[in-house]
Parts: sequence; C-alpha cells; structure tokens
Amino acid sequence: MPIRPAHARSTPGTGASLLLLVIGAALIALSAWRAERLPVLVQNAPRRDVGVAWLDRGEWVMPEARDTRTPARVVLLVHGLDEPGGIWDALAPALSDAGHRVARFDYPNDQPVPESADALADALRAMHASGVQETAIVAHSMGGLVSRDVLTRNDQERPIGVRVPLLITLGTPHAGSPWARWQPIAEAREQIQRWAESDTLDPMLLFGWNADGMGEAGEDLAVGSAFLTDLNARTHPPSTRVACIVAVIPSIPPDTPVGDLPAFARALGDGVVPADSAAFEHADSVHLVRANHRSMIRPVEIGEWLRSAFSSQPPPTPPAIPIVLDLLDPPGPGPEPSQTPP
Repeated sequence: MPIRPAHARSTPGTGASLLLLVIGAALIALSAWRAERLPVLVQNAPRRDVGVAWLDRGEWVMPEARDTRTPARVVLLVHGLDEPGGIWDALAPALSDAGHRVARFDYPNDQPVPESADALADALRAMHASGVQETAIVAHSMGGLVSRDVLTRNDQERPIGVRVPLLITLGTPHAGSPWARWQPIAEAREQIQRWAESDTLDPMLLFGWNADGMGEAGEDLAVGSAFLTDLNARTHPPSTRVACIVAVIPSIPPDTPVGDLPAFARALGDGVVPADSAAFEHADSVHLVRANHRSMIRPVEIGEWLRSAFSSQPPPTPPAIPIVLDLLDPPGPGPEPSQTPP
C-alpha cells in the first residue's frame, strides 16, 4: 500500500507571528504617515474667516463686501465653544426683521478665553473706527465669558471705543461647567458637522481643528478654573446691563426663580450648563426657558432636517428669541448710518 504524504500543519505560534507582523507593519506605516503626511494635511486644512461679519440682505458678508453704510448702533452676536456655525440661523433674521443692524464675531473657539477676548476687543475697536458708536452684545455659551472678559478689563490705554449698554448671555457658564472636560468630543462634533454641511464635502475640512486652538478653552470653562476665579472677582461696569437667559430641560412653571428650581433641574440645567451657573450672580435680570443648550436659540439640527424632509410646517420659534427681542426694545437701527464702509 502506498504511503500518503502527511499534510503540512502550521504550528500554533505561526498564525500569531503573522498577525504580529501585520500589526507591526501597520504601526510603522501609521507612524510614518503621522510624521510625514499628517502635518501637511493639518497645515493645508482650509482656514475659516475670523473677525466680524455683517448680515447684509440675508447673507453674512465681510465688512469690505457690504453694500450698506456703517450703522451707529449694532447688535453683535458672539458664539461659544466649538460652534459649528449655525447657532444664529434663527436669531439673526429675527433681529433683522425687527429692524436691528446685525453683525457676528467669529474667532478660534478652542484657544484660551483671554486670547479670544483680545480678538473681540480688537474687533470692537475696528467697528468703532468704522463708525459704530453703540453695540448690544448677545452671546451664547462661552461667548458670554469672552464678552465679560472684554467689558471688565481696565484698559485705559486701549479702550474699545464703542458703548455697550446691554449684554445678553444665553446659557453662559458663568461659574463653569462640569462638561468642560469633554471638550474634545465637542471639537469632533464641530468638525464633522462643518464637513457634513459643506458644499464640497472636502475631507480636508475635518482638519479644521488646527486653526481653533488646542482645547485650552475647555480648561478655562472648568468649575473653579483660574480664569473664572479671576473673572468673577472683577467689578462689572455699571454702564452695561446684564440679562441672563437660562434654559432647563425639565418642565417647570415659566416664572419660577432659578433658586426655587428642584435640585435635579438646577444641576441638569440645559444639559451642558447647570442653571445656577447660567444665572450670573450680578445679573440685572434672569429669564428662564424650557429648552436645551442649543434649542433655546435655534431649532435642533437633526429635528430641523427631519422636519424639512417630512413636513412643510415651519419650526417653532426657539423660546429665547422673543426674550432677546424684548430686551433689545425699542427695536430699530438707532441713529442714521454714519459713513460708508471703509
């Protein structure tokens, strides 16, 4: 009887060795890619505009592109941490329809808050140089801290020039937020949403975090941070009235003072900022609404997408918008525009 050759069998260690070899090669390739290609991708990532943009005929334009003259009185919108860009989509047109001249301030929203305040102060000086005499500031989330930092500085040598009679804060963490430590998640959401809403879907947009800072703002927003300790120890200028709009997720009677909210509702707040933190200690008025951190001022994006796909009904007005309009009363652009754009 012929003898059949034995089938070759791999030893138990052979498969593991091959797996380790593949993993090792992949790690070497990844390291080489990170060392050579990643810096190039980050460096070449598209840069977003920073500074002041004006709402002109329903479109956001840079100052040099405006067709209208510079107004003497403006409502300036200041966004918060890791903002994808759509937070003012409902409020800005509502302000414009009410007769207000509207501008917004965009800035690298992950850098240290004092650096963002430096940029806002420079923007206000530039607005004053162009003819703006007075601006009410409406600030969402961290934008309220950026604004307060500017307004409480005692910079006699470089005053901002414009008068700021009113600061409205929307969900601003005046005493910090326990969620600040999760800033990297907010950063990822911002970049993915900016990419998904772009016209080109250019993957390079996902590397936009390189132009935003390195997350220092999240440290500044932490409860008990050195930045907040310093900011809250300053004296707020009596010439600027402060109104805080505080959102809470649970259902509550509309006229309930923040201090009378149940402990759970106060701690949960708008899901990002506790109610006690959103109510600035020295505010002239505090207004409570039922909403989350974003829906207080704009429809939630996913709900807006679903509504546009399956319904022709307009979205409900976010609850903070009527309050903002009432606080800015009397409506209108104020004095006549002072000069043409530079």
